[in-house]
Amino acid sequence: MELAVRAMGSLLPKLCELLKEEYGLQKGVKKKVQVLSRELEAAHAVLREISDMPPDQLNALVRLWARDVREASYDMRTSSTHFWCTSMPLSLLLRHTSPPPQEKALSPSQQRPSTSHLESVKSATELVGIEGPKDELIDMLSLGDDGGDASGPKKMKIVSVVGFGGLGKTTLAKAVYDQLKPRFKWGAFIPVGRNPDIKKVLRDILVGLDKEKFMNFNMTMLDEKQLMDELKEFVKEKRCFIVIDDIWDKESWKLIRCALQEINCGSRLVITTRIYEVATYAAYFPEDYVTRKNTLIWKWMAEGFISKEQAAAAAAAAGVGLFELGERYFNELINRNMIQAQETQYEGYVDACSVHDMVLDLIHQLSSEENFVTVLNGGEDRNFRGAFLADVEKVRSVFAGRYNFCALCPRVPFLRVVDCGDVPRHLGSLLHLRYLRLRRITELPREVRYLRLLQTLDLRDSLIEELPEEVGLLTQRVCLRASDVWAIRVPAGLIGKLTSLQELRISCEGEDAIIMQFVEELGLLKELRVLKTRISVRSESIMSALLESLGHLHNIQELQIWEYHSSKDWVSSDAGWVSCRHLHLLRLDCFEFSALPAWINSSLAPNLSYLDVQVVVVKDQDMETLAKLPELSCLVLDSGDTKSVVSIKIRTDKGVVYFRKLRFLKILGPSIWFDLRGSEYNSSRVPSNNTIMPSLESLEFVVHVRSLKDENLHLGFDKLLGFQNLGTSSLKRVKAHVNCGGAHPRDVEEAEAALEHAAAVHPKHPTLLSNRVECMISRYQEELQIWNYSLLAKGFGYSPRKDLVSSDAGRVSCRHLRFLHLDCFVFSGLPAWINSSLAPNLSYLDVQVVVVKDQDMETLAKLPELSCLVLHSGDTKSVVSINIRTDKGVVYFRKLRFLKILGPSIWFDLRGSECNSSRVPSNNTIMPSLESLQFVVHVRSLKNENLHLGFDKLLGFQNLGRSSLQIVKAEVSCGGASIWDVKEAEAALEHAAAVHPKHPTLLTNRVECMISRYQEACMEMSKAPELVTKAWKLADDIVGSGHIQILCMPDPTASSSKVMRLLYTDNGVALLALSSNAVHKLWKWEHRDKNPRGKSSKSVPPVLWQPENGIPMTNDTIDGNDPKKATACTALSKNDSYLISASGGKVSLFNMMTFKVLSTFMAPPPAATFLAVYPLNNNIIAIGREDCSIQIYNVRIDKVKIVLTGHHKKITGLAFSQSMEVLVSSGADAQLCVWSIDGWEKKKSRYIKHPSNGSGALVGDTMVQFHYDETHLFVVHESQLAIYDWQLECLCSWYPRDALPAPISSAVYSLGCLLVYAGFRDGAIGIFEAESLMLQCWIAPSAYVPSSISSGGETVYPTVVATHPWKPNQIAVGMSDGAVYVLEPLDTDDGQMGSVTSSEQRPPSNVSSSGGDSQPSV
Repeated sequence: MELAVRAMGSLLPKLCELLKEEYGLQKGVKKKVQVLSRELEAAHAVLREISDMPPDQLNALVRLWARDVREASYDMRTSSTHFWCTSMPLSLLLRHTSPPPQEKALSPSQQRPSTSHLESVKSATELVGIEGPKDELIDMLSLGDDGGDASGPKKMKIVSVVGFGGLGKTTLAKAVYDQLKPRFKWGAFIPVGRNPDIKKVLRDILVGLDKEKFMNFNMTMLDEKQLMDELKEFVKEKRCFIVIDDIWDKESWKLIRCALQEINCGSRLVITTRIYEVATYAAYFPEDYVTRKNTLIWKWMAEGFISKEQAAAAAAAAGVGLFELGERYFNELINRNMIQAQETQYEGYVDACSVHDMVLDLIHQLSSEENFVTVLNGGEDRNFRGAFLADVEKVRSVFAGRYNFCALCPRVPFLRVVDCGDVPRHLGSLLHLRYLRLRRITELPREVRYLRLLQTLDLRDSLIEELPEEVGLLTQRVCLRASDVWAIRVPAGLIGKLTSLQELRISCEGEDAIIMQFVEELGLLKELRVLKTRISVRSESIMSALLESLGHLHNIQELQIWEYHSSKDWVSSDAGWVSCRHLHLLRLDCFEFSALPAWINSSLAPNLSYLDVQVVVVKDQDMETLAKLPELSCLVLDSGDTKSVVSIKIRTDKGVVYFRKLRFLKILGPSIWFDLRGSEYNSSRVPSNNTIMPSLESLEFVVHVRSLKDENLHLGFDKLLGFQNLGTSSLKRVKAHVNCGGAHPRDVEEAEAALEHAAAVHPKHPTLLSNRVECMISRYQEELQIWNYSLLAKGFGYSPRKDLVSSDAGRVSCRHLRFLHLDCFVFSGLPAWINSSLAPNLSYLDVQVVVVKDQDMETLAKLPELSCLVLHSGDTKSVVSINIRTDKGVVYFRKLRFLKILGPSIWFDLRGSECNSSRVPSNNTIMPSLESLQFVVHVRSLKNENLHLGFDKLLGFQNLGRSSLQIVKAEVSCGGASIWDVKEAEAALEHAAAVHPKHPTLLTNRVECMISRYQEACMEMSKAPELVTKAWKLADDIVGSGHIQILCMPDPTASSSKVMRLLYTDNGVALLALSSNAVHKLWKWEHRDKNPRGKSSKSVPPVLWQPENGIPMTNDTIDGNDPKKATACTALSKNDSYLISASGGKVSLFNMMTFKVLSTFMAPPPAATFLAVYPLNNNIIAIGREDCSIQIYNVRIDKVKIVLTGHHKKITGLAFSQSMEVLVSSGADAQLCVWSIDGWEKKKSRYIKHPSNGSGALVGDTMVQFHYDETHLFVVHESQLAIYDWQLECLCSWYPRDALPAPISSAVYSLGCLLVYAGFRDGAIGIFEAESLMLQCWIAPSAYVPSSISSGGETVYPTVVATHPWKPNQIAVGMSDGAVYVLEPLDTDDGQMGSVTSSEQRPPSNVSSSGGDSQPSV
C-alpha cells in the first residue's frame, strides 16, 4: 500500500506543474488536467488513510481498488515523465491515459471504497497467534517490579515495537493496552501516523489521559511549547500507561519524549514505528548479500525514494542534503534491526549492510504483493524476457547478476537504475537513467554522453583503460567509480569539469605531468564527500599540490589515498591542511608525516572514526591528542621508528574517558607501553567506569624485545607489556609481533610469558596471537656474552646506568676467546688486554668506549682473526681520524667482514698507506674482505673540525674492501647543519659508492633536523655580533679598496648589454645573469684542489659555463623589435632544474643541465614582464604581463588556470607567501595587490606612499619581496625602500638623500633578512639594517668599478643586486655595462682574494659609514 501512496504522491506535483502559465495549455486541455488533479488528490487522501492500517485488516474490495489506483498512477507518471523529457505534445499525454479524465474519473462514489470499509478492523480476539507476542510484550513491561505502587520513585520504562506495515504492530499494542489499562489510573492510546500535527498529538495525549479535565479546556489557543509544559505538569507524580502508535520520524519522537520526560512513578510507554520504502528496496538483493552503504544510498536517490522535497525539508530543519538524508535512513534501519551493519573494508567503520533471511523473505512477499520487485532465480531464465515484455514501460530498475542483459532485455525506455554485466541495448535512449553500473566491459560507449540525468557511473568491475571525453558532459554526476586497484587514463581537464561530484573512486598513474594534472583538478571538486584513489607521489611538487588540493575539500567525509610505490619522503607534521570538520575516515598511505599532523585533534576532527596514518615518530603528546577524539573507533599508526619505546602516558582526570569509542588499535613500528601509573587504573580497584579504552575489542602491536630490555631496565616485561587494564569489558583478541632480533632466547621467552600472563588475568581472557620475527642470537653467542642484570621485584631488567671503567682495569683471559660482547661496561679507551698477542683468536668484538683513538684502531687492525667489529662511543662531537701507516706486504684488518662504529664521525685517513699510491696493489692492504660498513656522519662536527678537507676526503671509503664490499650504511646526523652541508656530505657518500670497484649498495638516512637558512644566518651573526660593524661599517672615514673583496665574473664574450636579471642558484655554487640582448650567462664554481667543496669562493674564480654545442641559452625575441627595449624577466625552479625566462617574446623553459629549450609558451602581445614560481609546485607559475594582468599558468599541461586583473600598468613584481597563502603583486602604477591563493580573489590593494607625503601619483617599476617570516613585505621603488606587513600597512621607509641621493635601481634582502642591499643609479651601493631600514654603510662606485670604466663618461651603475643564498655578507651586482661583480667585506672566512684588475687599474676604494643623518623615516 505504501508504494501506491508514493506513486500517487509523486504524480500530483507533476500535474500541478502543467497548470502553470509557462506551458500555454489550451483551455480544454487545462480543464481536463484540473479535473484529473482533483480526482487524484481525493484518491491520494484515501490511500494515505488506508496505508496506516495493516493489510490483513482491509477487505478485498479495498485492496483491489488500491492496486488499480497504483497501476494507473504508474502509467500516468510514465507518460508525464516522457512528456517532460521529450517535449511530446500534451494531447498525447492525455490520449495515453485514455479514456479522458471525465470519462474515467476516480469518482469517490463509484471507484473509491466506502469509508465504512476502513472500520472493518479485526479485534485482537479474532487474531490467531497473538497470545505469544502479547505475553512477551507484557513481560518486557515488567509490571511486577513495582507492584502497582504509584508512589515509588521508579523511572518510566519504554518499550518499542518495530516492524513493517502489515505485521500487526498496532493490533498487538492495542491488545496489550486493553489488558493492562485497568492497572493504571491514567492511560492513553494515541495514533500518530506520517507527517503528524504535533500540537494535535499533544492535545490527544492530554485528552486521553484525563478526558473530563481537558475536553472542556480550550487548548486550541495553546502553542506547541505551552502544550508540552501542560503535559509535563500533568504527568508529574502520576503513574500512566501511554501507547504512541505509528511514529514515522525521529523529530516527532524527540518532541513527544521531551514532553514526557518528567513522567516516573513506574509509568510505562509503548511506541510502534516503521520505515517502509527504503527497506523494501532490499528485495533486489539475494540472500547473504552484503550491500555497500554508499551504493545503496545512490540507488535510493536514483529511484526517487529520497526526493528533493524531503531533502529540502531536512535541509531547512537540520542543514542536511540528499545523501545525508539517505544516511539517516540507513542508520534508522540498522537501529531498528531491519538490516544488519557490516564492516567490510575496515574494522570499526560501518560501510555496508546485509538482510537477515527471515526479514528478506518477508520483504520479498510484500514487494511481490505491491508489484514492486520481480525476482527471477535459478532456472527461470525462460521467464526473463516474458517478464520484461509484459510490463516493459513500468520497469524502472534492472539488476542482472548472471543474465546476459543485452541479449535478453528489450528496449526499456524509462529505466532509472541499471546494474548489469555488460552494456544494455539502446544505452543512448535511456534518457531517465540515474544509476549505471557495468561489469566485464573493456570500453565505455560514447553514447553515454546522452545520459544527461545520470548521477552515478560505477565501473569498478570493468576492464576499461580510459574514460572517454564524453564523461565530462555528464554535469549532473555525483558519483564516479573506476577501479581503485589499477590505473585508468583520464583525459586532461575531465575531472575538473565534474564539479558536482560527491564521490570519486579512481586510480591515476603515468608521467608526472598526468599525475600533477589529476592532483590539481581534485582541488576543484568542492562538493566531494568521498575520495578513494591510488597515485604515485614521486616528487615534492606533486606532494605539495596534493596537500593543497586536499585543503580545498571542505565537505570530505571519507579520504583514502594509496601510493603505487613504497618510497615516501617525510612530510612535516604541520605541512598542508586537510579539512576535517566532517571527516569520518582518513587513510593516507601516500605520506609519511614527521609526527601526528597538527590538524588531527578533537576540535578540528570531531567526527573522525577511522584513522590510518604513517608517522616517523610517535610521541606521548600525539597519543594524548588521539585519546581525546570523541568518535575514534579504529586507530592504525605505522611508524618506521623500530628502535625506540613509546611510553604512552595518559594522566586521566576523574570521570574523563579517553579513547571512549576505540574498538581497534594497531600500532606498528616501535614497541609501545601503556603507562597507566598516573591514571585511575593505578588504584587497587579498577573503577567500574573505565577511563581508558572501555570499548577496545582488538589490540595489535610490536614487541622489540631487545629495545625493551635495553631502554627499560628498571621495569620488567610484566609491566611493559601489561594490557590487562585495557578494554576490561570488551577485549576479544590481542596480536603481538615479537621481534627477536639481537635478543636472548630467555628474554624472548620472558616477554612471551608476560603477554600470556596479561591475557590470562584480563577479565575477558582475550585470544592471544603472537608470532616471532627475526632471529635470536645463538646459544653459542649467548655463552660468550657478559650481561649486567639487576634483579627487580617482579623480574629481570637492565640497569641503564653504566660507570666508566679504565681501559687498563682488570683483565679478561683472551687466549681462547672468540666472541666478546661487553654491554655492561663503558671503557675509557680500548681495553689494554685486547691485542693481537693476548687475543689471537678473537673473531667477534662488541665493546663500548668513551673515546676511539688512532692507536686503538691500529691495535684492532692487527687482530688476525677479527671478522666483526662493533664499537659504541658516547662521543658524538669529535671526529675520529683513523690513521693507519701500513708496511709493505702487511695486510691490516685481514679477515674483517663487518665494521660498525656508532658514536663519533670517523675518517679513514689512508694518506700514508699503499692505497694512496696511484696504483692500488693487487693484494689490498686494508680490509680486503670487508662486506658491510656502517658508521655515523655528524655533518656539523666534520664541517667544524676539518675545514681543511672536503667531505669527499673525509667520507671516502672507495679504497676499503675493493673486491668484497657489498653494503654501506651511513646515518647522516643533520643536527645544527645547513642544508648545503648535508647535501654536500650525501653527495660525497654517493661519489665514493659510485667510484668504488664493487659499487656497493649505499643506504643513508637523515636523523635530527637541519637548520633553516634564516637560523643559519642568525647563528653566523650570533657567533660574531660585530660582523656588521667590522665588515661593512668600517670607520667614519673613507677607506681604501683593501677593505672590500671584489671578484669580477670572467667573460671572454663581454658585451655592452646591460644585466637585466641576476640570480644565485639555490645551492649557491652558480650565478646566472640575463642580459638585455636576451642571452643568459651562467658561472659555476667547480670542485678543485683550492676549492674542494665547490663553493662560491673568492679565491677561485668561477667558470663561464658553456653547453656542448656552444649555443648559450637565448630567449625568444620578436623580429624587428630591439630586445634591449623589452622587459626581461626570469625565475628558477626550487631545485634549480629548470629556468623560466622571457625577453619580450615567448616565455622559454630551459633545462639547466643541458641548456636546451624544453618548450615555449604564451606568445606576445602582451609580453611577460615578471615571473614567479609557486613554492609548493614547480609547475605553477605566476606570470605578470604588459597588459597589467597576472596569469596563473600550469607549465605541465600548458594551461592558464586563471587571469587576475587589478593593476593599471605593467606588472613589475610578484611574491608568494606560503604561510599566509597569498600572492602579492606590484606594478609600474606603484600599486600593491594581495591575492588569495585559495580562490584567487583580490583581498586588498594599496598605492605606496609618496616621498615626504607629496602629492601626485607615483609611477615606475615597483618590486616586492617577502621576508623569511612571510608576513613582512619589502617594497622597492626608485623613490624609496619600505617595509609593509601583509595587510599592506607601511611599517617603516627610507628615501634617497644625503650620501645616497640618486634614485634606487635595485634592492634585495640578505640571507636571513638581516640586511638590505640597495643599488643606486650613480653607482653607489647602500647596506641597511633590515628591520628599521637604518643605513649602516655605503660603498662608493670607485671602490669596485675600474677607473678605466668609471671615467668613460656615462655613469655605470648596478642595475640589479642579488644576495648569496647561504652567506649573508656576499652580494653580486649586475652592471649597466654588462659586467658582474661579487662583493664581500674583507673579514670573511675565505681570506684574501686576488682581483682581476691590477693595482694600477684599481682606484682607491671609498667605503663610507653612514652618518647620523641617515635615520630612516618611520
